[in-house]
Amino acid sequence: MNSLEQRQAAATAQQAAHREANDRLAAIASEKFGDANGQELLEHLIKRFDLTGRTFITTERGEVNALRAAVRDGERAAVQHLLKLCRQGNKTFPIPL
Repeated sequence: MNSLEQRQAAATAQQAAHREANDRLAAIASEKFGDANGQELLEHLIKRFDLTGRTFITTERGEVNALRAAVRDGERAAVQHLLKLCRQGNKTFPIPL
């Protein structure tokens, strides 16, 4: 096997390991957030981090705080990732929106 084939084989193995780990995490997320308590927690996170609201909110002076917008976007991305994992682990997972 030449150098290119070795790198391709290593990349393929790494992708397979990543998919396997992601599938395992998705199964865990859908199980843990699938009961009434998990749904309540997801509802709280969705409301707390305003998943359906605007990212850029103006101040009283009409300015946008870029740092706050970036933090808000990051918070929302984390909650969206949890929801994506739950749906990946269970295609019929109820998203509480």
